[in-house]
Amino acid sequence: MYKQKGMTALYSSIVATLFVSIVFYLSSNEFFESIFLTFILVSLYVFPIIFLFALPVSIAYEYLFRSEHRTIWTSLFWHVGFAALPNLFVFFNHFDDGLVRLNMLSMSVPAAIIFVFFDTWTKKKAKQTEFAINRTQKGALLLIPTILALGFYFLFLHMDYRSPNQYIIPDGYVGWVYVYYNVSDAEPLPKKNGKFLLEIDESGMLSTSNSIEYGAALDEYYYISNNGELKQLPFEEMIFAASTGSSNAHDGEVTTYERFFVGSEAQFEQYENSSN
Repeated sequence: MYKQKGMTALYSSIVATLFVSIVFYLSSNEFFESIFLTFILVSLYVFPIIFLFALPVSIAYEYLFRSEHRTIWTSLFWHVGFAALPNLFVFFNHFDDGLVRLNMLSMSVPAAIIFVFFDTWTKKKAKQTEFAINRTQKGALLLIPTILALGFYFLFLHMDYRSPNQYIIPDGYVGWVYVYYNVSDAEPLPKKNGKFLLEIDESGMLSTSNSIEYGAALDEYYYISNNGELKQLPFEEMIFAASTGSSNAHDGEVTTYERFFVGSEAQFEQYENSSN
């Protein structure tokens, strides 16, 4: 059985890694060469998850449901449930920032489905010998996925989170946006529904007395028209080269800033070429 499960994990790792890489590539606005880097980065996460999480969960399933009536649907429910569990824990414990974790949930579920598919296929090939185990063994094996799920939960729990930002940019503005933090004579950022509101002026700048926050969050970018109508900007198509930095004033005050470019990819490249 362990050999069969190992082959299942191997096949699933390869296919799931390719699947996640392709999804990331198709949803981005990068050049084709970036898929190689994406594949490498995704491999670092998908392979360990398949082997260190899905594999023991699947083995525990084989023992626990050995004498039960099993179908592809019970197996699918078991694997997908444990794949989704850690992400749901984080979502409900960090509801304001939980949407950031939904992309992990959307990837873990297809990975679990791929695992079940290859598991069913390799079983037909292997025709492995079955054996029964007692309740004590079943209880011990049930702890394996539980401990792993809790481990993932505490791992994500200790990740850094911040309040999301909502950038309000003048309609039609194209160019660099600068937000300066720790400016003593500036106003603090207003906050609505758990989000900071950053109203950028016509020159693409904003100063605030707030300190910059770091961590994971789902920021939003909007154009605002003269009548106050908001139009959300797609991050992958209209926001480029986001970064942070700091500068020292003559009085010793440290000002932290963030910047990003607003416009199409062609406009961003035009700005970059003109500045070189």
